[in-house]
Order: sequence, then C-alpha cells, then structure tokens
Amino acid sequence: MQYHIPPLLFSSITKTDKRQYQDLLQNPCVFEAQSHHIHIAIYPFWLEEYSFPRRSIYSWGYHVRIENHNPNPISILKKNWNIIQSNNHIKTINTPIIADDDALLNVGEACDYTSCITLDTPSNIIKGYYIISKDTEQTINIDIPSFTLDNPHELFSIN
Repeated sequence: MQYHIPPLLFSSITKTDKRQYQDLLQNPCVFEAQSHHIHIAIYPFWLEEYSFPRRSIYSWGYHVRIENHNPNPISILKKNWNIIQSNNHIKTINTPIIADDDALLNVGEACDYTSCITLDTPSNIIKGYYIISKDTEQTINIDIPSFTLDNPHELFSIN
C-alpha cells in the first residue's frame, strides 16, 4: 500500500548558506562524513504525523547538506543508497540527481535538500554514496555517513 506524502516535505537541491538552516543545524542527531574533500551531513527526523505504527507505516524526513572543499568544481550526478531494515530486507534507492546549476558546486559552495521516506519497519540503517563528477571524464563515489532511522517510541532498535 502506497501513501502520499505532501510535497511540502520535499525541497529541491539549492545552493545555500548555513544561516538558512540554523535551527536544523543545531540538531544533535547529525551524521557526518568527509571524503575527497567533500563534506556530507545528514539530519534525520521522525515524522510523527505521517507514521502509523499499528499499520507498520513509519515515516522520517532527512535533510542533506553537501559542501565542496575540493580544489575543483563537482557535479552531483546520482545517489545510490541501501536501506537495511530490521526485518533483514535491503531496499536500494538508485536515483539520478536532476542536472541543473544547483547540482554543480564550485569550490567552497554547498547545496541542501530535504526529502522523506516511508518504510514498513521501525528501525533502519542507511548506507550508500553519491556519484559525482570532478570533470567531464572522471566520476567518483562519495560515501554518505551511515545513518539510522528509528521510531523514537520503540523500545527495541537494531541500531
């Protein structure tokens, strides 16, 4: 059964400065990683109003910030994430990033986006990477920080 999440929970990739997200960036639940001089921070949050545990519907939002500290511009091309669920199932998210000016980060620039996910398990781990291009010929994988999505009302968690 599919459930519609209102589009207000989504934001497209935008170039921003940290002041726009000051409240979110104060969240103690942040997962961060850096590789190839690219910093990725993920801020997951529980969506109580879109979760129905009695029906095995669990929803989270997550905000992603990608900062380019690389000496060259980069383009974010694709994301490939694996969701390891508490029932031992693995779901894969393998989606292209819409190619526009906001997915191209010059030296010192950052981009942000917010999205959400609904799963049928209360405890999950997400691992994966972004595929980026440093120039027209070379693509590299940038690992995301592994992060957890847990129902805050559950007594048992795999994480």
